[in-house]
Amino acid sequence: MQLKIHKVGDGLAIVLPPELLARLGIGAGDSLCSRASPDGLGVTLRAFDAELAAKDVIAADFLRRYRAALRELER
Repeated sequence: MQLKIHKVGDGLAIVLPPELLARLGIGAGDSLCSRASPDGLGVTLRAFDAELAAKDVIAADFLRRYRAALRELER
């Protein structure tokens, strides 16, 4: 699905078609969570979930704190 980027004030916006909004279970005023793919070539969008966002913060902190140990385990 191709989406177009529009200028809105000083920012940019993407208009999501109704079928995508329905699939995501979101509407006007709802929030989204975005995540770039590891290769930087794509983005995943999902409905924002505060509980999941809090877990993401914990996971990111864990990965940052134990980065060296995790790299050793990869070997």
